[in-house]
Amino acid sequence: FPVTIDPNDEEYYERPSMEWIRETLEEELKRNRDFWYNKGIFELYLEHKKLEHVHRLTKIPKYSLRDTLKEMKKWINNKWIDYTNGKES
Repeated sequence: FPVTIDPNDEEYYERPSMEWIRETLEEELKRNRDFWYNKGIFELYLEHKKLEHVHRLTKIPKYSLRDTLKEMKKWINNKWIDYTNGKES
């Protein structure tokens, strides 16, 4: 069979569900009690969707929130990659 490739096709990347993210955060908190800050900030961000809202709620400087959220997004990404590759820790 000849294979036709549509140039407009994009590679599909499965994304983690909110349930998976929340379960992963809970599991990490059980393993690492110092994780409470990152977990709390990330959950507030997931709930409110905007850095400005989290800043107003917490009074934490935006640059600090930005750093934490960047770190957490990278952490979730790495956990998801491990999970989809069967290397769940």
